[in-house]
Amino acid sequence: MARLYQIAFIFSMAATLLTVRAADTVYFAKYFPKGVEHWYSTNLATMKEPSLYEQRTDKNVEQYRFLWLRTFDKPIAVRIQKDNAGVTLRVIRLSGEGGYDPGQIDYDESLTLTTNQWDEFTKLLEKASFWKLPTDEKDAGGLDGSQWVLEGQAAGKYHVVDRWTPAAHRDKRHLDDFVACCRYLLKLSKQEISKKEDY
Repeated sequence: MARLYQIAFIFSMAATLLTVRAADTVYFAKYFPKGVEHWYSTNLATMKEPSLYEQRTDKNVEQYRFLWLRTFDKPIAVRIQKDNAGVTLRVIRLSGEGGYDPGQIDYDESLTLTTNQWDEFTKLLEKASFWKLPTDEKDAGGLDGSQWVLEGQAAGKYHVVDRWTPAAHRDKRHLDDFVACCRYLLKLSKQEISKKEDY
């Protein structure tokens, strides 16, 4: 009888793992297009952030989100949004580490921005040619460092640009304008980042 319970338990665990794996596939697809799925989705879900990819057909809102995942520091997301009600910004920080367990929500604040601030950001996007940048960067990456993920959703379209530690080999990668977009969102969020945590 005990043997039967053991077998039933093993089958139950296997079924659970298969269900979780299937859920993961849907879960990743929810946040990013097929072929661009990433573990970053775990952080966005923990932050209770919406999927910009799923909202791409909504022409009443335009929004951009910078997700900053530093291996040993708290994950941060800054999302700027413009709709009929005006311009808002949400900044959220988790308690964990970007390269490990994301933890829980540690800080969450929404701010009202001016049209001028929105315009300044969109000028930076244009200068960076955001909508034309390739999603991934060939032959770039490393064990530690940080992921800089900038998403955009506007006028029925969606785009994501993912870069690893922009400061590495900076002179060859030409990422200054892309970094300027992300840093402007950090500036608007009023997050104070120490130099050792900025990478």
